[in-house]
Amino acid sequence: MVSPAGFVLALLFFLLPFVAVSCDAPQGAGSIEASYTGYDLALGAGPTVTTSGELSQGDEPFRPDELPRPDVRVPATIVLVLITAGLAASLAPALRSRPLVIAGGATVSALVLLGTELLARSNLKASVQELAGPSTRIGGETLAVTDEVAGRLVESRGGFWLTLGALVLVALWSLGLAVRGTARK
Repeated sequence: MVSPAGFVLALLFFLLPFVAVSCDAPQGAGSIEASYTGYDLALGAGPTVTTSGELSQGDEPFRPDELPRPDVRVPATIVLVLITAGLAASLAPALRSRPLVIAGGATVSALVLLGTELLARSNLKASVQELAGPSTRIGGETLAVTDEVAGRLVESRGGFWLTLGALVLVALWSLGLAVRGTARK
C-alpha cells in the first residue's frame, strides 16, 4: 500500500509552493515574492504575492500583467494526470500485482515533473528580465537585471522537492517489489 500513499502524498504536495520569484530590495526597502503552487501552475492561476518593508505599503505591488509568468499550464496538467493515473493504477487489483507498471508510471511522472519545473524556472527567469527591462529601479537604486541576476531571483520550493521525492520513493519501492517478486520465481 506504499504506492497509493506515495501518489496521494504527491498530489497533496502539489498544494505547496513549487517555484517562486523573490527579491530583497536594497537599502532595507523590504522584499517581494511571487510564489506558485503546483496547482497554480496546472490551472494557470496567478501566484501568491507577499511583500515586506516599504514595498508592502500602499497599493498592490504589481498589476496582474506585471507578474512573472511560468507558462507551464499544459506540462503541469500532464503531471497531475500522470500522478492521478498512477494512483488509480496502484489501487487497481489487476495492476497492483504488476509493480513494474507502478514503478514506470512513477518514473515517468517524476521525469515530466522535473521537466515542468525546469521549464517554469526558465520561463520565469525570461519573464523577470522582460518585465524589468535592461534595468529597474528598486528602493532608490537602479539595478541591471542580467541573465545571472534573473536566475538568482527564481528558485524551486519545497512542494516541488517533496512531490519529486514521493514519486521517486514510489518508483524505487515498486521496483524493489518487482525485483523481489522475480527473485522468488
